[in-house]
Amino acid sequence: MVVGNVGDYSGVLGALLGPAQGGLEVWAKYTNAHGGLNGHPVQVIIADSGGDPSLDQTDVEQMVQQDHAIAMVGDMDILDTTGNQQYLISRGIPVVGGDLAGNIYFTSPNYFPEGASFTTLAPVGITAAIREGKKNVGMVYCVETPFCEAGVSGLPAAVASAGGRLTYDAAASLTSPSFTSQCLGAQSEGVQVLELLLDAASITRFAEDCAAQGYNPLYETVSLGAVPSLDSVPQLNGLILPTSTFPFVSGSSPATSAFQTAMSDYDPSQPAGPAASIEWTSGQLVAAGAGQMGPTPSSAELTAGLDALKNNTLNGLTVPLTFHAGSTATVPNCVFLQEIRDGTWIAPNGLSAVCT
Repeated sequence: MVVGNVGDYSGVLGALLGPAQGGLEVWAKYTNAHGGLNGHPVQVIIADSGGDPSLDQTDVEQMVQQDHAIAMVGDMDILDTTGNQQYLISRGIPVVGGDLAGNIYFTSPNYFPEGASFTTLAPVGITAAIREGKKNVGMVYCVETPFCEAGVSGLPAAVASAGGRLTYDAAASLTSPSFTSQCLGAQSEGVQVLELLLDAASITRFAEDCAAQGYNPLYETVSLGAVPSLDSVPQLNGLILPTSTFPFVSGSSPATSAFQTAMSDYDPSQPAGPAASIEWTSGQLVAAGAGQMGPTPSSAELTAGLDALKNNTLNGLTVPLTFHAGSTATVPNCVFLQEIRDGTWIAPNGLSAVCT
C-alpha cells in the first residue's frame, strides 16, 4: 500500500517543516513492524516541493499516476498547497491529516483533518494567557504566506471575548535582520502577551531582540511554529504552544507511549516535536480508516473507512473526529496546550483538550 506526502522541506520553511518527514517515516516503520495496515505493508513516498505550486502538483500527480499512491498523508505544503488541491479532488484521492493551514481541510469531502483548524490555535492559547492576568495582547505575523495572517484572524474576537485588549498588530518578514522595531512597538503599547506567527528561528531572534531592549513579554506561537529546542532559549520561558494533536512530550497513555517508543527506536537522533506529533496522528488516522481494506487497497476503500469514523479520538491522540460520506468533517474547536516552564516543555493539562 503506497501513500504519498509532499511538503515545503527546503526553502524558507524547511527548518520548521523538515522534521515532519522523519515523523511520517517513523510511523510507517512502526506500523510495518506491527503487521502493516490490515495486513498490508506501508510504503511512504515523500517529495519536497520547496514552496513551488507547480512542482507540488507535478510531485502529487507522479505519486498517484506512477507510484499508485492511494492517499496523501500528513502533507506540509503550506506555501504551495493550492498546486495540488483540484487534482486531488478530481481524482477522489483522500488527503489525511497535515498542516491544516488551509480551509480546504474543512471544506472538501476528500480531506480528513487530524485536529482542529489552524485558526483555532492562537485564540485558545491567548485566552489562556488572558485568564492568567495578561490583558494587553499583541500579534506579529509573517508576510511570506497569507496563512500567517489567517492564523491570527480569529484573535481580535477571542481577545475581546476573554476580557482582553488587542493593542498591537504588525507584520514582519522571516528574513528580517532585526525585530527591534516590532519589539519597541509592542512595548510602547503595553503588550503583555505577544502572539508570534513566525518560524522557530525568527521567534528565537524576536525574543532576543526584545530582551535586548529590556522588554520581556509572555510569548505564544502555534503548533508548527515551534521546535523542541525552543526550551533552551531563556527569553522564551513561559511560552504557550497550542497544538492540534497530542502534546509531543506526552507518554502518559498507551497511544502516546507508542509514539515515544517509536521515535526512540526508529529516529533516536531527532527529538519529537509538533511536526512529528502531527505526522504520527495523521498516520494513525489512516490506520483507523484502513480496517476494512481488501486484498487490493484503493482510495475508495480508504475513504469509505474514514467516512465511517464518528467521534473518534484515535485513543486520545486528538480531539473527537467525525467524518461524513460526501460531506465535510466535523471537528470541535479544541486544542492541546504545552508550555516552556523553567527550560522544559510541559503539558499543563495533560491529554485534556481546551476548547473555545
